[in-house]
This record gives sequence, C-alpha cells and structure tokens, in this order.
Amino acid sequence: SAAQRSAAQAGRTHARHRTRMATLAGLLAFTSAASVASFKPQIISFDTLSQSRSFASDAHQLLAEALSNSGIIQLSNIPQFAALRKEVLASAHTCLSDNSVGASHIFEDGTLRRTIASLTVTGPGGAQPFADAKSSRCDKFNSVSDKFRAVADEAVRAFTTTLTSMLETDVPLLTTPSGYAFSTLTDVVDAAEQLEHFHAYSKSSSPTGPATSTLDLHTDQGLFIAFAPGMLVGSGASASSTSTDMADFTIALPDKTEVNVVFDEDSLVIMLGQAMENVVVSRLRDGSFRPRAAPHALRMKPTATGEARLWYGRMVLPPSTALVDNSNQTYGEARDAAMQAAKSSPRSSRPVLTPSIGCGFHAEKSEKASAGTLHLEPHAARVLSTESTCAEGSLMCWHRCMDQAEFDATDAQCAAQNLQVQCVNPRDQLWPGTHGDYFPACTNTTAQETPIPKFEEYPRDSTCAAGFDAFASTEGYASSIDLTGPCADGTSTGCLLARFMWNVVNGEIEAKLAFDGLFGWLAVGLENTGGGGYEGMNGAHVVMGLPGSARTYTSKLGLDVNGTEPSVAEHIIGGAGLSAFRHWHEPYTPSALSAAGYEATDCYTAMSFRASSIAGWPINVTGTSHLIWAANGEDSWVNYHGANRAHFTVEWATDHSPPTPPISCYGTNCGAAPDDDDDDDDDDDDGVSAGAAAGIGAGAFVVGLCLGALALALLGKRKAPGDEGKQARTATAAEPAVNSSAI
Repeated sequence: SAAQRSAAQAGRTHARHRTRMATLAGLLAFTSAASVASFKPQIISFDTLSQSRSFASDAHQLLAEALSNSGIIQLSNIPQFAALRKEVLASAHTCLSDNSVGASHIFEDGTLRRTIASLTVTGPGGAQPFADAKSSRCDKFNSVSDKFRAVADEAVRAFTTTLTSMLETDVPLLTTPSGYAFSTLTDVVDAAEQLEHFHAYSKSSSPTGPATSTLDLHTDQGLFIAFAPGMLVGSGASASSTSTDMADFTIALPDKTEVNVVFDEDSLVIMLGQAMENVVVSRLRDGSFRPRAAPHALRMKPTATGEARLWYGRMVLPPSTALVDNSNQTYGEARDAAMQAAKSSPRSSRPVLTPSIGCGFHAEKSEKASAGTLHLEPHAARVLSTESTCAEGSLMCWHRCMDQAEFDATDAQCAAQNLQVQCVNPRDQLWPGTHGDYFPACTNTTAQETPIPKFEEYPRDSTCAAGFDAFASTEGYASSIDLTGPCADGTSTGCLLARFMWNVVNGEIEAKLAFDGLFGWLAVGLENTGGGGYEGMNGAHVVMGLPGSARTYTSKLGLDVNGTEPSVAEHIIGGAGLSAFRHWHEPYTPSALSAAGYEATDCYTAMSFRASSIAGWPINVTGTSHLIWAANGEDSWVNYHGANRAHFTVEWATDHSPPTPPISCYGTNCGAAPDDDDDDDDDDDDGVSAGAAAGIGAGAFVVGLCLGALALALLGKRKAPGDEGKQARTATAAEPAVNSSAI
C-alpha cells in the first residue's frame, strides 16, 4: 500500500541517516570527558579518485558525505607525495631562515609567520616561480618545489574532475561581463587563480593568561584549499623533521561542535571554502548533495629556538574575470579594490587584512570593515598583481600558458613569415584579457576584439514567447522528453528550452529535436561515456543542424548562410582542448543517416533524422543511451551554447509502433514539382525555411517540403548583418541523390 511504501521509504531514510551519523561518529574520538574531541577526516585513495568514471558507488557516497558534513577530506596514496612533502617542507625552512626571503607577520598570540608565495596557472610552465626565493639557501627548495607542486597539481585536478562529475548544477556557474560562461566546476578551476604558499610558524613561549587562537574560526573565501599537514622542522645543517605538528587545527562541524583535526601526514588535505557554497551550492539541483565550507581555526604551540612548523597550501580562487554574484564587479576587480584601499588609506582607517590559513582573502565584520568586504593579505595581493610567465615555447594566452607548437606558432615559425607571436581569437583579433576562444598565432594584427555579430532577428520578437509548445508538437512520435533549464529572466529555472521526440522503426530511430530559438545551430547525440571532458562532451558523436555548410565554415567568417545550403550531418566533437567548432567542423563520412531534415522560423528551429548509428557509434535501440544536446540561436559562428545544453537518458524501445508517420510523406518523390514561376513564397521577406526536409546520401542533400502532392524546398537564409534580403531556390525531390527520403 501507499502507507507501507511511505513507511519503508522513511525507514530507509532513517537508516541512511543512522549510517551517516555512524560514519561521522566513527571518525570522532574523545580522550576524556573534559577534553575536545579529535576528528580524523575521511580518507579517499588517489588511485580510486583518479579513475573518476569508474569511481565506486561506496567511495562516491563517502566523498559526498564527507564534503557535505565536515567539508574536509584527505587524499592518500598520491605517488611521490609523502617523500616530496618531507623534502620540500624541510628545504622551505632552510630557505626561509634567510631573513631577506619572503614576508613576515606577527599574530596577536605572538606567533611569527614567514611566507613565500606564488601562483599556478593552467598550461606548460604555469607554476610561477617564487620571486622571493632568490637566496642561495633556497636553491634546493626551488628544485624540489617544482616536483612537489606538479604532484599537488595532478591531485587537485583529479579531485576537481571527480567532484564535477558528482555535482548536478544549473549552468552557468559563473559568467564574465562579456557573457562568457563557466558551465562546470572544472571550467571554473581551469580558469582559477591558484595561490600557493609555504608558511613557517614559530612561537617563542606560551602567553600569560587565557590561551588565544593564532587564527580565529573562519571560512576561506576560495573554492577550496589543498594543503600538506604541518611538519615541525629543526635548524642548522643537521636539521631534522618530525611528524609533530605543534599546532591545534580545529574545525566546526555542522552542529557547531569544535573538534581538533588529526591528519594523516602523508595525505593531501582538501578543505572547502565559502566560494564553493556561493558559486556551486546556490545552483544545485534537487537531489544533489550540498558541499559545505569548513569553518576552521589554528592555535600554535611554543616551538624551540630554530624550530618552525612548516606548511604548504594551494588556494583555488574564483576566476578574476568572473562576476561576483549579485554584483557588476568581477572577482579580480574586487581584489584589486581591496589591495588599492590597503595601499592608499591611512593606516588607522585601512581595512583589516585578516590572516587566514588559506591566505587568500575573506569577508568579515569589524569596526573598520563592512560585512562582505574583501580583504587581502599584502603578500597575497602582491602575488596576484604580478604578471605571470610561461615556459619557453609557450605563451600566456586566455589566462593560461599555451604551447605555441600546438598551434604552429613557435617563435621560429612566426619569424620566418615576418610575423609576431600573438594571442588572438578566431577572427584574428587581439586577446583583451577576458575569457573565450583564444590561442597563439603568427599574426601582425592590431585589431581589437569586437562582439560576434548577431542575427538581425536576434533578440526574437516578443510574440515568440508563447508558441514553442505548439511548434514542438509530439504528434506522430511515440516518446518524448522535455529538456528544461534556466529561464530567460535569469532568476528562475525549469523552463522548456527544447523537446526531443522519437520512434523506433525497423532497427532505426526516427528522432526530432525542437529548439526554442533561432537557427544558429543545434545538435544531439551520444555522450562520450569513456572519459570525455566536459562531462562527456569531448569526443561525443552528434547529429548537428547548421544554417549553412559545415564544409565551408571558417573561424574568421563563420558559416556562409547566404551562399551555401543548410545542412544536417554527423560530427565527432573534438577532444580535450579542441572543443571549438573549428577543430571538428568537417562532417563524419560516410554518413549513416538514412534521412534528415530541418525546420526554421523566425522564432524556433527543429531538426529531424533517422539512423541506427551516429558517426560510427551504434544506437542501442533496444536499450538506453546517454545523450547530450546543445544549441545556439544568436549567430552564425557556431558559437557557445550558453545554458542551452544538457545531458539526458532515453529508453528507446518504449513503443515500436508510432501512431502516424512524423512527416506526411516518405520516398524519393512526394508528387509533382511546382513550376519554376510558382514562387509566391519566394517573395516573402521573412528569412525562414518552413518545414524543409533534407535527404542525405553520399554527402548530397535533397531538400523538400512535402505538402500533399508538392515537393517544394524554400531554403530561406538566416539574415546575417549586411544581408540585403532573403534569397531562395526551389528544388524537387528528384534531384540527384543516393537516398532522398525525407523525415
């Protein structure tokens, strides 16, 4: 009965709750009734984490529970990490023993902290050198730290990939003022500023009076921080290290209980910050677990003369060009403003530069700073304001170091053509320091970036708001799925963006994707479940509809929507780093589509096709398939899809017998062709193609509109800026083609 099912569900929920609490309780230990509990964060093996696609369900649950409860985990068994940690922290102590190296700060409890800092950007040579570590005492540190940072980088990216696959969020997570979107957590972290610090803490004696914290309870403002547990290091030529931390590291659990954390010294710790809640949690879909920022504090214990507690941390900050939520200010501008305020204000009125374990920036309330104000420590501000450098043979481009050879733009190649190496967009315009599609190229261009031209019909007329459901009628299709997402108002979600519908007939699918937007491009296909980046987009096999020929596409001019016909074809999306259409615009051959077509109006677009495979991958017509879809209705450059994209799963064989054919006729000849002068519709200046269908075979398209006894194709072109008006031609279904059946 319903009551029994409800009771059973409640029992399962209660059991899961007991299990979760037992898991958390199992990590807590009390040494005595009067002492603070100790807490050991959940340990996740790096071997398991790095195989994110096969990440076991039990490990998935442990990771989700740890990040939603304590907000902190430990990654164990990272290759080379344990040995490199000891070596790099010991050499950092030697380096910082030179008083000319790094920055110093004295806390209220008397703790002295010495710091050397740098940052890492994505790409070759992206780990920036430690500018302060130029003393001869730092030679070993500089050598060992390169190896250690590379190991930490691999672990951070593996964690990011796995966490991205676990989160179910609305998109985008962040945007830039120009509209570039960071859709996934991986996108955000790839573009993030990643501050790296080596700290040496020392404290001469215990203060008189009540014990005070070195760092009070707070949450870091980054997305997360990866750090190596502290290690006590001695002084002199015979400097020794010990696992003794010489500090109490405390976190607050969800019930506000404060516990002392016990770390596995050979693990890399990852702790979530406030930006994870601000950026990710606010966009989570129902049913997804909720990552939690971990409030934490530090209390140093006295150290002997010459000893120090050494610590390494890597704080992942939101991209500098991304907009702060509910603000017209970017994260970079907010940090710059805080830095300038600290420099220019009288000391008595300067914002409080609150030190934090992550040493990035964070908000606090005080008499000198309003709530929510960003505060930077001086050394962090200096690192962020320093221009990044890259390894020889790579160029700082698109906020990362890009290998020039991959783009045939080495110094030698460009010099041989009397050209410069510059960072440009596909239209040969200079990188303005924002996010988008940029790469190294041999060019002497001086052109500044301009917006990609939009369709004349964009934005659409307000009358388009109410007609999509009728346009996307499922009549003739046995099954359908509504594809929803963020609404046009930008504040709500769950709006109908597209509709996918299908039949299964004679081992093939007859499918149609209807999109609530203009005909810029639309695509649907098989997700790359074998490990493709961007959640299976890279390497996916798709059917794609375009308002012009893909074969004549150029990244500088886009699609030729006036001189070429619309097309529906199979494509394989490029791999990692090759997502831009210019890398994979050539259609897949030989085509497996037995028929295909499109329909476009001044409001909406639809694409139909029939196939048993897509670009060589068979469709499991008797089972399920994991699909992706995306579309753009703004321009003819096959540009970014924005929020018009999603993953979804279909069970194809829900009904093998469609009630009626999806289009009114099939075959190579639906009736007599009209006379050449029967072109009343050609005079309509509406720039649309109504109900056109394209049969595909041997690379040829036959376009026809089956209206009773007529086979008329109105190949209306989407009007790009400067188009003098629609041109159209008529074609009969008898034009040469191997297969000209229409859907």
